[in-house]
This record gives sequence, structure tokens and C-alpha cells, in this order.
Amino acid sequence: MLRIVRRKLNSALRPKFDSQDFVQAVWASFFAFRTNFFHFDSPRQLAAFLTELAQNKVIEAVRKRLQGEKYNVNRELPLRDCPPSRRASHQPSAEEIAIAREEWERFFRHEPPHYQRMIELLLTGHGQEEVADRLGLNARTIRRVVQRLLPRPEHDSN
Repeated sequence: MLRIVRRKLNSALRPKFDSQDFVQAVWASFFAFRTNFFHFDSPRQLAAFLTELAQNKVIEAVRKRLQGEKYNVNRELPLRDCPPSRRASHQPSAEEIAIAREEWERFFRHEPPHYQRMIELLLTGHGQEEVADRLGLNARTIRRVVQRLLPRPEHDSN
């Protein structure tokens, strides 16, 4: 089956699909069928059936990815070949900026003013050493405060 899949799979689709996935899909379909509908008198008939099933799986993928509009790989361009005017770049809206500011204010509302100033300097691009110099603190203090304020990953207790 793997040989059939590799022979039938279009070269434009090879980077998108793993041949083994098609083989697994064939076996999944085979075992999902009601086996009492099929009767194979020889291993050769079973092999022919599985071969046809594999070809149909590949043809279905080819139709979807080469002939359809939504997932057509022929419409894809490498980012380096795409003109800058067509590249997606998300600029936050005024509403998104306002919401982000409100969330920051709510987050830091209960922090001491010197922590607020520290984070403000860090967020505007100043390095930890520079912030420490400006505020007359030790750089380790800056690192400790940043570590304390960073969200900690959740651990499952299971």
C-alpha cells in the first residue's frame, strides 16, 4: 500500500502529507467497514481491494488540495516571494490597545510605585541593568521582581 500511495501522491503534495498517514487511513477505513459486505477468496483480492482504497484516499486528497479552492496548494506562496503589501500584519485596533492598557493597570494596581516604574521602563525597551542604574537598584533586584511578577505555569496534580 505504501508503494501505491507514494506512486500516486502528487509531488506538490508530498511536503504536506506523510505517506504513512494514508496507509493508516486505509486500514482505519477497512476496519470501519462492515466485513460481512466483503468476501475475499484470496489474498490477492484483499490486496486489490486495499490498493483501490489507497488510490481513492490519495485521489480524494489530490482533489481537495489541487483542484479545490479553499486548500489549494497552488495558491500558496513562500513568504519571501510574497509582496509586502500582501503579507498579513496585525496592527492592534484602538479598542485592543485600550483593553490591553486597562488589563496592565488592573494587574499592577496593587504593586508598589517603584515596581510599576521598573516594569514601565522594562516594557519601553530598557534592559535590566539600565533600569537598575536609573532606579539606583541592584540588577538582581530587578530580576527577582520580574520573576515574582511573571505568571507561573499551572501544574496538574494528577
